[in-house]
Amino acid sequence: PGGFGGPQLAPEVLAKVMEAQSNSVAKSLSLNDEQSKKLLDAYKVSRESIGKAVQAAMAAGGAGGAGGGGAIRELMTAERGKLETALKAFLTPEQATQAGAILGTFNPRWDMMVNVLDGMGLEEKVKTDAMKAVTGFIAESAKAREAAGGDRDAMRAKSQELREKLDGELGKILSADQLAKWKESTAFRRGGGGGARRDSQGDTPAA
Repeated sequence: PGGFGGPQLAPEVLAKVMEAQSNSVAKSLSLNDEQSKKLLDAYKVSRESIGKAVQAAMAAGGAGGAGGGGAIRELMTAERGKLETALKAFLTPEQATQAGAILGTFNPRWDMMVNVLDGMGLEEKVKTDAMKAVTGFIAESAKAREAAGGDRDAMRAKSQELREKLDGELGKILSADQLAKWKESTAFRRGGGGGARRDSQGDTPAA
């Protein structure tokens, strides 16, 4: 569930993470309880589908190795389209596009960040605001990745800029100690153990 070569999340932990992600998106779109439940159900189905597709591609040697590659991007695009189609059954076209653009990133970095926040024992209001900031970061990162195309240097620079912006926003929400814990727990460590181990081009979907 943690992605290729990344930290693994237990099924029950991943379930909590997906629920928090879906709830954050639902709140941003002001969805009612019924719509929020349907959003979570559709997201779960989509995550399971992309996971199985990635595993099958890896087993067949068509996913380009641990980094993903073109085959992975094609799978993600196809699954994102299926997700948006499912969302249009109970959301407006605009809401379905907005929700699909975020949930359809299938971003393991988002999984990791949400899991870190969930484990910090934050007060509900603080946690909600922090989750909202992280969701915004994921949405902006997806747009930046698309705009950068294959320019890894441009994406890396933009990713660093967005991360600094996120930490700045969280600095207004979290206490100094909480912010320090956040930064330590989510710091990128190339090739190391623990924390986030993917750069701006390494956000591969959960397998």
